[in-house]
Amino acid sequence: HIVMYTTGSIDGAVDIKTAGTYRVNVWGKGTPLKGIFPIVALELDEKEIGRVEIKSDDWAAHTTTVTLPAGLHNLRVRFVNDENEGGSDRNLW
Repeated sequence: HIVMYTTGSIDGAVDIKTAGTYRVNVWGKGTPLKGIFPIVALELDEKEIGRVEIKSDDWAAHTTTVTLPAGLHNLRVRFVNDENEGGSDRNLW
């Protein structure tokens, strides 16, 4: 598991054998702030391809659909909306 208490990202190489539309699951949980849960941006080769709101304070799969080209690429998962106010903090697990 990876915990993000502040805006950050993780990335790695992915080898997509066949171009097409894929369902991507982000397994996580988050703490909301002002009614807004953590948002994760999915990036392929530094281009945003989708976003997922991690709308649960319990572990769950959060799904989006993306179109991916075949080949070796860099996939990044980025926590984009960290915020802290009045002792409350939006975090991502």
